Amino acid sequence: MNGPPGRGGRKKGGAIVRRTALLLAIGLAALYLASPIFAGEGADPGKKSFLWMVRAEKGTVHLLGSIHLLKREMFPLDRKIEEAFERSDVLAVEANVRDGSGNERQRRLLQGALYPGDDTIENHISKETVELLRRRFPDLPMDRMNRFKPWALAMTIAVLEYKKLGLDYEYGVDVYFLDKALNGKKIRELENPDSVIATLDGFSDEYQDLFLRYTLLELDTVGEQTDRIIRAWAGGDAATMEEILLENIHEHPGLMPVFDALFFQRNGKMAAKIEGYLKEGGEFFVVVGAGHLVGEKGIIELLRRRGFSVEQQ
Repeated sequence: MNGPPGRGGRKKGGAIVRRTALLLAIGLAALYLASPIFAGEGADPGKKSFLWMVRAEKGTVHLLGSIHLLKREMFPLDRKIEEAFERSDVLAVEANVRDGSGNERQRRLLQGALYPGDDTIENHISKETVELLRRRFPDLPMDRMNRFKPWALAMTIAVLEYKKLGLDYEYGVDVYFLDKALNGKKIRELENPDSVIATLDGFSDEYQDLFLRYTLLELDTVGEQTDRIIRAWAGGDAATMEEILLENIHEHPGLMPVFDALFFQRNGKMAAKIEGYLKEGGEFFVVVGAGHLVGEKGIIELLRRRGFSVEQQ
């Protein structure tokens, strides 16, 4: 149905904002990306997956690294992953996006992602980044996107690139298990999603400018990088996943405080939460972004240092 021109314009603008809010939600989950791990019936029992078993006196945690955007044909996952989930009493994820609070979550996300009043992104980023943005996206409606903060715009752009590759948040590993858990498993959150937004929003203009600029500069390599991440994940190759993470850190030393806040500090908090599950007792299936598990500051190593038995499956 067609309404008056003015009303229709507002509807269109509102739709863009709602779609952008959804993309931002996907991007927050995605900060972090024909293979045996996708072959439920034909999996090689001797092949490692991105799954670790963590044991304690009272409890067991099956710790699965997640890729937050995948394709429908990549499921079901390896049988050992599916069976570990079935044995577990509780599913724990970074954020429960199936908890029925989608509209409220989007509202809070937009509140953190938008500049108040008449403020715009061009007041907070360098002229070089503005020009780069316009060159890369000449058709981008700047009048509508100007209110978005750099971190929010960077994540939106990144997710749009992932979608061009056929990757969809609805087929992410965490969402897949959240939907399965609705049939009777308890669901817990490792983090408060609002705290992640607050962290992103707390970065200075300088860091947000760098974040957006590096995102724009690396768009041409998104396909290659994503393929490499998925291959490492599918093969249970934690060493390559760590290598990819370290490459990103070393290539962008100016963003070290951002990496520290979004990865290393969160890793410590999530490891502490998982330790609590182990001491509580029972069997937990925990899904976190694959990049959070690897390296000397990753969750796997942090749990080992706390004295827990950790074995890759």
